[in-house]
Amino acid sequence: MGIQLFSDDKTASPNPDPKKFTILDLKEYPGDEIITVVKVYYPGCTTHGGNKILVFEASEEEIRGRAELDPHFMDCAAHGLIARFPATRQGWADAEQYAEWKME
Repeated sequence: MGIQLFSDDKTASPNPDPKKFTILDLKEYPGDEIITVVKVYYPGCTTHGGNKILVFEASEEEIRGRAELDPHFMDCAAHGLIARFPATRQGWADAEQYAEWKME
């Protein structure tokens, strides 16, 4: 006889659908490389209220023109995702600080 430490249930939070998103805030850092910090809402995603703070090596124009915005690092070279932060005020501040550091 033993103690069960973990559930056998196969439950998981819904992953964000990269084709269903709304850009809530965006700040571009132009330079030799353009860095853009984006706060994105993914309906149906339950973690962090569906919000994600992402940092891309891409322009605001490029980000706004995308039909998909994937918050995962699976194929980040293809879409320029370089960082992700918690969807909080501090997360946004950290993302801005990271973008400024990358621009140095």
